Amino acid sequence: MTPEKLEKIGKALFGEERWKSPLATALGVNSSSIRAIMRGDRDIPQGWTPEIKSYLEGHIKQCQEALDDL
Repeated sequence: MTPEKLEKIGKALFGEERWKSPLATALGVNSSSIRAIMRGDRDIPQGWTPEIKSYLEGHIKQCQEALDDL
């Protein structure tokens, strides 16, 4: 995963503004870790990919359920 993909996912899940802290919370890390990755000071841990995928799938399911309730 690249920082660009991480940003795209973060914005999709948590909005265009202030997505780093909520994403960090979802991953169980400090928001400074996300900021370091976005600056290029740190690599994205490989273990995050399945966690992010699972979180996205759960979010999609919640959105679909909300849509179905309309």
